[in-house]
Amino acid sequence: MKQIKISVICVLFILFALAAPALAALVQAPVNPDFTQYILGKSAETKKLLSPAGVKTSFAGRSLSSDTLHGGAIPEVFDTSHIRTIRAALNEKTRDAALPAEFDLRTGRDMTGVRNQRVYGTCWSFAALASAESGMIVNNEGTKDLSEKHLSYFAYTDEGDETPSFTKILLDPEEDDIYDQGGNVSIAAAILGRWTGPVDETSCRYPGEDEDIRDSDPSVSTARVGQLRHVYRLSNRDGSGNIDNTEVKRAVMDGGAVYVRICWDNIHYNEDTFAYFASSAMDTGGHAVTIAGWDDNFAAENFSEGERPSGPGAWLVKNSWGLEWGEAGYFWLSYEDANISQISQFGIKPGTERNLYHHQYSYDPLGMVNASGTGNTTLYVAAVFQTEGDTGDNIPELVKAVGFYATAPGLSYRIEIRKNVSANNPSSGTSAASAQGTFTYAGYHTIEFPEAAAIVKGERFSVIVRVTGSADYTDLAPVEVYKAEYSEAASANAGETFYSVDGTNWTDIYTEDDTASICIKAFTNEVIPSKASNLLPIENTAGTSLNVLLKTRAFQATNGITHASTQWQVGINKNFENGIVLDTGDDDENLIEYTVANGVLDYGTTYYWRARFKGSNGVYSDWSDATSFRTKGTPAESSGGGGCNTGLLTLLVISMPALVVTGKRSR
Repeated sequence: MKQIKISVICVLFILFALAAPALAALVQAPVNPDFTQYILGKSAETKKLLSPAGVKTSFAGRSLSSDTLHGGAIPEVFDTSHIRTIRAALNEKTRDAALPAEFDLRTGRDMTGVRNQRVYGTCWSFAALASAESGMIVNNEGTKDLSEKHLSYFAYTDEGDETPSFTKILLDPEEDDIYDQGGNVSIAAAILGRWTGPVDETSCRYPGEDEDIRDSDPSVSTARVGQLRHVYRLSNRDGSGNIDNTEVKRAVMDGGAVYVRICWDNIHYNEDTFAYFASSAMDTGGHAVTIAGWDDNFAAENFSEGERPSGPGAWLVKNSWGLEWGEAGYFWLSYEDANISQISQFGIKPGTERNLYHHQYSYDPLGMVNASGTGNTTLYVAAVFQTEGDTGDNIPELVKAVGFYATAPGLSYRIEIRKNVSANNPSSGTSAASAQGTFTYAGYHTIEFPEAAAIVKGERFSVIVRVTGSADYTDLAPVEVYKAEYSEAASANAGETFYSVDGTNWTDIYTEDDTASICIKAFTNEVIPSKASNLLPIENTAGTSLNVLLKTRAFQATNGITHASTQWQVGINKNFENGIVLDTGDDDENLIEYTVANGVLDYGTTYYWRARFKGSNGVYSDWSDATSFRTKGTPAESSGGGGCNTGLLTLLVISMPALVVTGKRSR
C-alpha cells in the first residue's frame, strides 16, 4: 500500500523552490472535523452511526429492539462548510420568489415507491438512488427501480486492482458485513461515477423478508442502465446555522428529490404526527433520507413536547424503513433540525450500453476525497490519457464530454481537449475542442462539448480545466488521495495528472503525493456507422422468388470509417425475437446485396428482413427498419418482385459488446 506523503493539516499554502519559475505547491484543504471526530471516537457507541434497525425484527442471528437505530450515513472527508457562505458572496442571483407554501412530489407521481433497507446499514444507497429515480421522472426520462444492493456491495468490494473499493470502516470489518459499512454522498458519487452501475433492481434484487442479502453476490458485469450526470451539492449552513431553504425547494421542484443526512434517535420522533426534530448536534445515528416536498405551515406543535422548533415549517421526507413505518413510509423533518447535512441532488441519464458514452478515461476510481489548492484564485488542472488501440488503423474515438468536481459553487471554468500531446506536458499538441461556463453548484458535473474531438486510437490526449474562484476559497482542485480508514486504496502513477498556476508550467501531482490524482474524467464514443436502409424488396412486396434479392442503400462513410461487413436477417416475425430463418453473421462479401439461397424460404409465406452494417472500427450500425415480403404461392407463379424504398434513414446508433471498466483506462 502506498503511503501518503503530505500530512492533511490546516495550511493555506506552501511555496517550494524550482529553478524557474517558482510555483506554488498543491496543498490539501483541512479535513471535515466531523469525519475526524468520527474516526477518533470509534467505539461501540459510535457504531450506532452504522447499525441497522428501526423496527422490531429478528434476522440472521440479529435481535433488534424498537429503539435500535437505522444507520448507514457516515460523515464525509471533504469539508463542505464553505458552500453556503461562498455562494452568498459570489452568487447573489435573482430568484423567482413565487414558491408555493406546500409542495409534494408524490402529487405528480414524481417519486418511486417506498423501499425497506431492513437490517442493513444501506440507507445512503437508498437515498442516493431515490433522488436519481425522482430526477428521471421529473425530467420525463422514464421510471426506473435502481439496485441499492449493487451500489452498496461495490462500495466495499474490489472490482480488481485498477478499481478498488473503499476501506471498511467499522471496528471489526471481518465480523461486520459489508452492507453495514455505511456510506455518504461522496461514496455514492464515486461508485456511480466510475460506471459501477447503476443497474436495474431486477438484475440485482434487494432481499425481502426472511432473505439474507448475502445469498448471492452482485455481478459488476450486469448491464448498466444509466450513467451519472451530476451530483449537485446544495447550500450548507450559514454562520447562524440556517439552511438556504429557497435553494433546496427550487432544486426539489426543478430536478426532483434531494438526498440529506440527519442523525436519528427515536426520542426526537413524534409517532402520532410523524414529525422529527433534534434541537442539538448529535454524533450518533447517522441516517440518509430523501426530501420530497415541504409544508411551510407545518405547526411546531406537531413535534415532541419539550423539544419543539421556534417556528413552523418542515420537509416532507421519504424514508427507507418500509410502508408500515411512519406516514406510509414518509415523515416530517423540521426546517430547524440541527443535524441536516450533505444536501445533494443526484442526476442519472438513463440508457443502455448502446446509447450511453462508450469509454471512460480516468484515474480516480474512489472519486473526490478532498480538495487542494495553491492559494491562487485561478488554477489549471489536467489529466493526460492515451486511447487504446492501434494507431496504424487511423480510427478515431470521439471525446464527447468531461466529468469534473466543482469544489465550491459559482466557479467559472474553461475545459480544453488537446490531442497528440507529449508526455508530461498537457498543454502541448493541438487544441481539438473546448467548453466554458460556470458551475452554479458545487459537486460533480458532466460537461458536454458543442463539437466532439476526434482522437486517433493509440494517441495521447489531455484534458485541461481552468478553474477560477475567489479569495474566499482557493482549494479548487478535486483530488482522490489516501485517507486512513476511508480511501486507503488510493494510488497514482507519474505522468497522469498535473496542476499549474499559469497553464504553461506544469507540476505532476505524483511528485508531491504518490497517492494523489486529480479527479478528471473523459468520455468518448466510437464512430457510429449510419443505419442501414432497406431498398429491395419494398414493403408488402408480393410474389417474390424463393431466391429473393435483398438490397440496401450504400454505406455512408464517416470519419474515415469504411464498410467492413453486413449482417442479413430474415424471419417470420417483425420483432426478430424468434422465428429467424436466415442469419448470415458478418458477411464481408455481400455488402449491399444478398440473394437468399435455395432451401431457406417456403412458398406462400410472409417474411420480414433487415440488415446492419459493420464499420472498419468494429462497430455496428443500428438494424434497418424491418421490411415485409411474401413469396409466391407455387413454383409456377411469377415473382413480381421489385420496387424501391425511398426512405433513407440516417439515424446514428451503435451496437457494441458490453464495455468493461479497466479502472484507470477505458471503460
